[in-house]
Amino acid sequence: MKNTLFKRGLLAATASVMILAPAVEAFAQDRPSREERQQTREERQQAREARRESRQQERPTRPVRPDRPAAETPRGERPTLPRQDRGDRPVRPDRPAYTGDRSDGRDRPARPTRPGYDQPRPDRPDRPNRPDYDGPRGDRPDRPDRPRGDRPNYDRNDRPQVDRNNRPVTRERLQRRQEYRNRVRRNWNRDQWRRNWHSRHSRNWWRNHRWWSGYNGVRFGFYFAPGYGYYNVPRSYYNVRFYEGQYLPNFFWRYRVADPYFYNLPPAPPGTQWLYVNNSIMLVDMYDGYIIEVIYDAWYW
Repeated sequence: MKNTLFKRGLLAATASVMILAPAVEAFAQDRPSREERQQTREERQQAREARRESRQQERPTRPVRPDRPAAETPRGERPTLPRQDRGDRPVRPDRPAYTGDRSDGRDRPARPTRPGYDQPRPDRPDRPNRPDYDGPRGDRPDRPDRPRGDRPNYDRNDRPQVDRNNRPVTRERLQRRQEYRNRVRRNWNRDQWRRNWHSRHSRNWWRNHRWWSGYNGVRFGFYFAPGYGYYNVPRSYYNVRFYEGQYLPNFFWRYRVADPYFYNLPPAPPGTQWLYVNNSIMLVDMYDGYIIEVIYDAWYW
């Protein structure tokens, strides 16, 4: 059995060689020899040189430009032209040469020294040198240190100030804060509000609202306040989470919630405001920035 398979394979290989041999021989005959290829390259090179010579002969010959005459006067030196006197201007004598030193490089005549410049003038009283003079002025009375007590509205409470967070906290202020907190929580519960709000609104409810029309993604170093837009946040406040009982920097006091009823929030007691801080809403005492109530993640980015 094995011998039969071997004989069949040998016969198949022999038949294949006999079939392919004429094709290989024809391909070898059709391929040009090395001498023919070399001759073909030389003919191509001669044709290229003939075309190059024909192009050069077809170009019009340019006229030969004569050499330029050498300039009699060097380029760096210009001849001095005679000065023409204008009849509409009076002739002025030559200025005297200036012998002093000037930093701007211009030559100007020396200014004559005023006689008696180093002598005291009788029409001006003597006065001490200003930098070293520390004496009292008789024309102005002594004034106490500022601020002036007779100026009204010196310390206004209706606008944010830099030092509002450092105001002293009295017992009356502590009682008022507790009163604010009790008034808000009397008919409103934060946890119940969150459950009701998220059950009635989808996660992306805010995307089609006009207050968020300018929002196009989170920006590093910026917060977005609905109705205000993006605003740059100082590095010390960015991504800082403020808690109830802390003091909110007055940088955020300008971003107020215009319509608390839109969020089903209770009205802010007098002296307090609902404020936006990133995607949180805070009830803040505007006296010193004390945080009374906080709603985190009022909406999700």
